Amino acid sequence: MFGKLIYLIVVVCFTTNLSFSQDNPEKISTQTDKQKVTTVIPSATIDDKVSLIEGKVTLVYDGDTISVETKDRKIYSIWLKGVDAPESKQNYGKKSRKMLAEMIEGKDVKVVIHKKGLYDRYIGIVYLDGQDVGLKQIENGMAWHFKQYDYEQTTEERKRYTQAQQKALSEKLGLWEDKNPTSPWDFRNGTKTKETDKKDLTLESATNNPNNSSTTPSSNNTPDRTYIRGPRGGCYYVSESGRKVYVKDKSLCGN
Repeated sequence: MFGKLIYLIVVVCFTTNLSFSQDNPEKISTQTDKQKVTTVIPSATIDDKVSLIEGKVTLVYDGDTISVETKDRKIYSIWLKGVDAPESKQNYGKKSRKMLAEMIEGKDVKVVIHKKGLYDRYIGIVYLDGQDVGLKQIENGMAWHFKQYDYEQTTEERKRYTQAQQKALSEKLGLWEDKNPTSPWDFRNGTKTKETDKKDLTLESATNNPNNSSTTPSSNNTPDRTYIRGPRGGCYYVSESGRKVYVKDKSLCGN
């Protein structure tokens, strides 16, 4: 009899505690409750037709990639269109991320989507209070104009980004304090940007500037250089590090 009484007391106590826990889940605290978990929508659910995303920046991964959470609690990974920031292990990699975070983290932004890219990311222009965030990164010398994909930009976008980078370079802002900074794409490929590429930047800016009346240097017509006609009719060659360099003399690309 005494043994049965002890058993009943134990069962009642266990049942009471279980009921209390289920009815009061807020009393249960776990480590994950305290962690800020940011997810990316799986690629299978990404809609190619998305053209505008509005929401709050929940996380800044690096100087050109962020997460935006919409009002319906969906979280999107966004890569700033036309921008390539230094990798985290590069010089200015952490500074680039910090500046972008200080600019937009926790704030409401609008993202005009260009396309769906790799790694479950959308590529688009991010606007904060009407200002192009990616352009600001370039203006501050915290990112490069990603010229390998400038053909995806409008003529006006390409002009603004090119001029912003040239101005940051001439004023030695941010990463341009380094006499010969390595571009992120060269860093990822394990190569180093050569000094001639900085000359390419200057040349490209000059040849794309409608206010510059100077002619293309005759040195552009190099026998071993291949000139390519761009999708918008421009004429360019590819520098040693893979950068497109447009020239004014379109006859170099043939008829």
